Amino acid sequence: MGEKQSVLITGAFVIETLILFILGLGVSHYLGYSLDWEQSFLALGWTILLQLSGIFLRQSAPARNTLMNNPFPQNGVANSKLSRPFILSIALLASFASLTVLFMAKGYLTTQIFFIMVFGVAGMLFLSLSPFKDILNGFHEILVSILMTLFIPLFAFESQAHDIHRLILMIALPLFSLRISAIIAYELSTYASDIKNLNLTLLIRIGWENGMTLHNLLILFSFFVIVLAMIFGMPLPIALPTMSAMILGILQIWNMRKIAEGRKPNWRALIIGDFSLYALVIYFLAYSFWVR
Repeated sequence: MGEKQSVLITGAFVIETLILFILGLGVSHYLGYSLDWEQSFLALGWTILLQLSGIFLRQSAPARNTLMNNPFPQNGVANSKLSRPFILSIALLASFASLTVLFMAKGYLTTQIFFIMVFGVAGMLFLSLSPFKDILNGFHEILVSILMTLFIPLFAFESQAHDIHRLILMIALPLFSLRISAIIAYELSTYASDIKNLNLTLLIRIGWENGMTLHNLLILFSFFVIVLAMIFGMPLPIALPTMSAMILGILQIWNMRKIAEGRKPNWRALIIGDFSLYALVIYFLAYSFWVR
C-alpha cells in the first residue's frame, strides 16, 4: 500500500469515527439527556487516539502472509522496529494514556464506560499485535466493523447517558451489515491482486461466489433488522427515513446479480454505491435523532 493511499484510508477512518460518534450523541440527545460537551470531546479524542494508535501499530509490522510473500526488503535489511509507524504509534499511545488519566481525573469513568473502554483497547490490541493479528488475518474486517458500528456509537452514548439502551443495538446491526457488504464489494475489485500478493482478506476466506451472495443477503438483512426494530420500539420518525435508502440497496443487489451472471463489472460504481448506501443510512439515522 502506497503512502498516499495509506493517508487517505486513515483519514477516511477518522471521518467515519467522527460521524458515528455524532450518531451516538444523537441517540443521547433524542432520549432527552443533556449533553456534556467537555466529556464528549474527551471521549471523541480518546476514541480517535485509540484508532490511530492501532492503525500505526499494525502498519509497523507486516502481517505474516506479507512476510512470506516478500521476506527481504529492497535494502536487504529486515524492517527495524523503530520504523516511522512504530514511533508514531508510541507517541499516540502516550497521548492516549494521558487522556485516559484525564478522563479518570474528571470523574467520567463509570463502571459501564470502563468496560466499554476495555473492550475498545482489547479490540485494538487484537487487530494490531502478533500473534493475534495473524490469527485474525482474513477476518479482521469483521472485528473492525464491530468496533466501528457498535463500540463508537455506544461509547458516545454512554459518555452522556451512563446507561445502555436498545436503540444502540438497533442501529448497530444494520450498520454492521452494510459496512461488511461494502467491504465485500471493494474486495471483489481487488480479488485477483490480493491472491497474487498473498493478501489474505475476508473475501478470499469465503470465496468470491459466496461473497457475492453474502453481499446481497447483508443488504437485505440490514433493512430487515430496521423493520424488526420498528416492531420492537424504534420510533417511526427514525426508521422510515432510513428505509428510503432501501431503493439504493435494491439497486446494489441488482448490480451484484448482473455481475454474478457474467456482465462486465463496473467496480467503481459498485463500490461507490455500497459505501454511499452505508453513509446514507448513517446520515438518515443521525439526522433523525438530532432533529426530533
